[in-house]
Amino acid sequence: MYTTKHDLNAEVAKMDYQALLETAEVALTLCLEKIQRYHDSIRDERGHYSVSQYHDAQYLHRNTKFLVTIAETLHLLKELPERPVRQFVNIPKRKESNDS
Repeated sequence: MYTTKHDLNAEVAKMDYQALLETAEVALTLCLEKIQRYHDSIRDERGHYSVSQYHDAQYLHRNTKFLVTIAETLHLLKELPERPVRQFVNIPKRKESNDS
């Protein structure tokens, strides 16, 4: 059975810092590859304006915004050991179960 580096116990979830860092690095690489692919597609069709170029530009814009978030996340993860305050936001509230 495959196990991850995280411990997802029912009461307390322990996340492995190195796994989070590696995940952010993979996300950064994949996002950069997508951006390059869309950029190349737009550049290859210069002078031949088409709907696909328009869509590629939209995807390029969207992935560039993702890249900013990914890069910021990776930066903060790398700084995490030196930061005195760690706080997570936008965590959904746990739903109360109605098993009665």
